[in-house]
Amino acid sequence: MKKKFNSGKSQLILSATVLLIAIVSYLDYIELNDDVVEITTIGDVNITLENLPLTVDESKEEGEAILVNAQINKNYFTEAKLNREQSRSKQRELLLKITNNDKLSLAEKTEFTDRISEIQDKTEKETATEFAIKSKGFRNVYVRIEGTTVDVVVDKENLSDKDAEQIRDIVMRKTKLPATAVKISPYRNNK
Repeated sequence: MKKKFNSGKSQLILSATVLLIAIVSYLDYIELNDDVVEITTIGDVNITLENLPLTVDESKEEGEAILVNAQINKNYFTEAKLNREQSRSKQRELLLKITNNDKLSLAEKTEFTDRISEIQDKTEKETATEFAIKSKGFRNVYVRIEGTTVDVVVDKENLSDKDAEQIRDIVMRKTKLPATAVKISPYRNNK
């Protein structure tokens, strides 16, 4: 008797496992990296603003295609998304703690609340952009918005001009950023 493969159930189990790993990794990350964030002072309140844990490479030229190192682990996309979420969670948590400080003025609290909203907006745009690009036939996609640039890595070794243009159009539509802000990288997995 043959057993039917239930992809929905398998996907749910895989998603739950990834989520559990993300939570455990995040908790380990917080414990191990509590001293990573520099503290600055505004008024009587110690806060972290400019030195929130980010992984941004400011050295790239605008519009430049970036080749992803061939030595990247085959789980690059899962790890990159997990790292992005951990970084954003740490930022949100820190800003929330700051916002709840009674010594802040209403204007300062509003500024930090706005920053939390900006992080959420980035996260939503990244996710929407990834899904839209995946809908065009790319198996794996990673999108990271930092400031006025968007880094996109797609699971395809050779990107045609048509592919790059299609990705750029999606990113521009979803993020409202210009074409010069989009950096597209093919994932090169030399096995």
